Amino acid sequence: FSDFFRISMDAEGGPVTAFATLDSTLAIFKNARIYLLNGEGPFDTGAQNDYGRPSLIAGDAGTSYPNSVIEAPIGLIFKSDKGWYLLNRGWDRNYIGAPVSDYDTDEVVSVHVLEKQHQVRCLTTDRCLVFDYLVTSEMSPYGQWSEWTLADGAHE
Repeated sequence: FSDFFRISMDAEGGPVTAFATLDSTLAIFKNARIYLLNGEGPFDTGAQNDYGRPSLIAGDAGTSYPNSVIEAPIGLIFKSDKGWYLLNRGWDRNYIGAPVSDYDTDEVVSVHVLEKQHQVRCLTTDRCLVFDYLVTSEMSPYGQWSEWTLADGAHE
């Protein structure tokens, strides 16, 4: 790769752990930080590079779980060391994981969006956590969680 395609990052916060795109913006995750990078980038010759430096938008919650980051219609959903978060289209970070905080120690295997069901399904080593982003209430304005156990195939 050409040096034109390299982006300098602050060493603070450790190494980059995950990337995701939302609305043509690159989100760069570290363990406890999130940066955004806007622009079209350079041509293959390096000309017209409009990338600037990545902008820090969150300095207290990133992710160390790259398998947990996924783009959904409501924004980026990811698990941090503090639980599950939503990074919405306005780039506001919202904690959404309180209802499933008992399972924060579960290892995330994969995450999938099922748009027709309005769900994000988070498969862990012990269960499937389901976040329905269409069903909201005063108690949970961002969506509702449920848990499906893997032992019997049933859901609770």
